[in-house]
Amino acid sequence: MDDPFTKLPEDFVSEIISRTSPLDASRLAVVSKGFKSAAESDPVWDKFLPGDCFEIVSTSVSPVVYSTKKELYFSLCHSPILLDAGNLVAKLKSVCWLDIRGKIKTHMLSSSTTYGAYLVFKLAERSYGLESVNAVVRFVNDEADSDAEERAAILHLQRSNARHGSRQQTGQLPVRRNDGWMEIEMGNFYSDKGDDGEAEARLIEIKRLGGKSGLIVQGIEFRPQA
Repeated sequence: MDDPFTKLPEDFVSEIISRTSPLDASRLAVVSKGFKSAAESDPVWDKFLPGDCFEIVSTSVSPVVYSTKKELYFSLCHSPILLDAGNLVAKLKSVCWLDIRGKIKTHMLSSSTTYGAYLVFKLAERSYGLESVNAVVRFVNDEADSDAEERAAILHLQRSNARHGSRQQTGQLPVRRNDGWMEIEMGNFYSDKGDDGEAEARLIEIKRLGGKSGLIVQGIEFRPQA
């Protein structure tokens, strides 16, 4: 049976797909031959990238190599880049899904040592939606994302707006550092992977779809614990 979508102009299909999401576009690419070319095209994935994406990428400490806009999108998703000699701090404007990851190769760590992963951050004057988030630390090759999420710890990046007399917040709370930044422990792990492992610390909140804004991230630090 002929695929009816092959009869539509590709630019017409691309315009439709660009109004969906990266996940939808990836799915549509395998659903129909008529969708595949359009769903993987630069005009579609250009709509999923920030408007100032190429200006940002041009300041990366390391070159960002890609041949298509789709490759660039997934490269930025899975391989974070350092900007302006590594001195630029990220500020969350407004999102519904929050998913921040930091990774480190275990060959950079001391063996037979317990490490803690710490989110170093500040909150903008007008911040919201960050009362409760989840955090998990895992060895990338040993545990799947879904399994790690099941044991995620609860973190509170800002005070709850709950009224007096209601249940107290339970979970990890931040502390203020001498340099003016806040930090909160995301989890810990025991370093025994030698040169073959990779540890990941992840801050995540994708179940409550309310807006989140005002998080200023300096980075994630991996430090030995006493």
